[in-house]
Amino acid sequence: MSEFEYIKLAHEVKDAKDIADIGHYIYALESLIQQGRWYDVDQLIGEILEKYKDEANQYNKGRTPAQTPQDAASACYQFLNKLRGEKMAKRSQKSSQKKLQNIREETDMSTNLSKQKRDDLLSKISTIRAYIVAAPQDENTGNLLTYLSDLEKDLNGKKYGLGF
Repeated sequence: MSEFEYIKLAHEVKDAKDIADIGHYIYALESLIQQGRWYDVDQLIGEILEKYKDEANQYNKGRTPAQTPQDAASACYQFLNKLRGEKMAKRSQKSSQKKLQNIREETDMSTNLSKQKRDDLLSKISTIRAYIVAAPQDENTGNLLTYLSDLEKDLNGKKYGLGF
C-alpha cells in the first residue's frame, strides 16, 4: 500500500471515529439530561465545545446564547446531530466518489482490452496478408487482399470498442 493510500485510509478511520464520538456524546448528553445532572451536562458541553471549537463557532454564529442549562443542552444536542449528519453525508459522498472512480477504472480497463483485441486482430491480418503475398498468385489473391484491407480499415475505425 502506498503512502498516499495509508493517509487516505487514516482520514477514513478518523472520519468514522468522529462519527462514533459524536454518537457517544449524544448518548451521554441524553443520559445526563434524563438524570437531571445539570452540572455534568455543563461539563460535557464544555468538552464538546473544546473538541469541536471551529464547528461550534460556525454553528453558533447569529444564534442567541442559551439562558438556561436546558437551553444549552438542547442547542448542544441539535449541534451534535447536525454535525453528525454533515460528517455522515461527507463520508457518503467520499464513498460515492470512490465507487465512481472504480467504475472509471473498470471502463478504462475495458477500453484497454478492446484496444488489445483490435491490435491483436490487426496483427493477425498482417500475418495473413504476408502469407497471401508470399503464396503463389491466382485469381483470388486480389480479392483476398481487398477483403483484408476492408477488415483492417473497419478495425482502425473502431476507436471506442469492437462491435460484432
